[in-house]
Amino acid sequence: MFEVEKYQKNYNKKIEIKITFEEYKKIREYFPYYFQKLLIVISAIIIVLSLATLVSPDRLSIGALILMDVSFIISTFMILKIIDIFLRKHSYKKLTTKSLDNINYTLYFYDDYFIKATESIIQKIKYSSIWKIKETNSNIYLLIDKNNIIPIQKTNSNNETIEYIKNTIITKNTNKKSKKFRSTKNNLVKDNIHNPKIENFLTLLFVFSIASIWIGLYLLAIIIEFFHIPLPLAFKYGWIVLIVLPIPILSIVLGIIYKRKNIKCTKNIVAGCIVSIVLFFISAFSLLFNFYFKTDYDNVHSYQKIINVNIPNKGIFYKIKWDSSYLLEHTSNYIRFTNKQDAKDFYNNIKNNEIWSLKNNISSNLNILIPTSLLCQAEDDQCYYSIYIDETTDYNSLPTNDGKYHIKTMMYDPITRTLTIEEFLYEYQN
Repeated sequence: MFEVEKYQKNYNKKIEIKITFEEYKKIREYFPYYFQKLLIVISAIIIVLSLATLVSPDRLSIGALILMDVSFIISTFMILKIIDIFLRKHSYKKLTTKSLDNINYTLYFYDDYFIKATESIIQKIKYSSIWKIKETNSNIYLLIDKNNIIPIQKTNSNNETIEYIKNTIITKNTNKKSKKFRSTKNNLVKDNIHNPKIENFLTLLFVFSIASIWIGLYLLAIIIEFFHIPLPLAFKYGWIVLIVLPIPILSIVLGIIYKRKNIKCTKNIVAGCIVSIVLFFISAFSLLFNFYFKTDYDNVHSYQKIINVNIPNKGIFYKIKWDSSYLLEHTSNYIRFTNKQDAKDFYNNIKNNEIWSLKNNISSNLNILIPTSLLCQAEDDQCYYSIYIDETTDYNSLPTNDGKYHIKTMMYDPITRTLTIEEFLYEYQN
């Protein structure tokens, strides 16, 4: 073991180091390696697991997967940040309990190296082994590696000593062939100014920014319920979530303004940007839905014969051909009547039509031909159903022979004024 006295002579500069809890928090804030690494690993796991679901026959759409991943990653970030804040105090207490050598020591600087000395330990560190130097208004941080960070408080030394340390380390590392060394000498990182009122407001705005995703989706659900919009057509109204967009935008704007005033609010900018992207992504579904699935309403008349009831002349027609479904050759048709009186007349007609009946009146053995995607939103299950088989031209009955049959299961919901026709191929075995 080296003798401490040996390094108390002939040094160029000397600095006493005492790491308080406030200094420890700054280190954790400026160099959140474990936090970042854990967030990256968990995010990668979430993405890999979601991609793995693509091989499932009941997989979600790409859009739904992205939305789910973003929500999980944002939630993970918030949880890890809260855990990190609580762990700082515990980690510092554990550090001081283990040994005061971890927080109290002396640095002796020489021409090519410096010594980190405590009452019991001597550590010799060459300037060329320093990975990075980072400067703030109050401190200089010497990064030996990601697990060994030495803070030098400017208040404990004069400007001459600080300049000597910076210039000596930078000069020694500039002469190295390695390009890994980085210095923030010309990019001073300013210490954060603490303003409790503004910080509390920014924290509240940060929480509301994250919550605005769920607030927007809740507003969408309320609009769907209030205007009796069919659930399968909900994405058409995705633009409604933009109502809450001013919240994350305000978080970004105030984050930028107060960050320039040295108030810690990076989280507001990051959260605002992520949430804004998610909200725009959700709203984009309304444009994509119309672009890909909206069909000429005149095409509904091709179903006139099997419906056996006159179809209103005004409405909107959406046709979705599913690439993946538990049903074979599955196509969903959503026909929404825009005129309330026409829709009421249509409902009265099917109630008096023999091929249409309430679900309670349909034989239970026909449930195998009613897809789970047919959701009746009317109270007391007042939706009317009809099941048609192309090959037999029969209604509301099972085939007599085994084989593959093209099924058209129809449902009319008087609340949403929507006629849904599910077309699929069914392999029947008696």
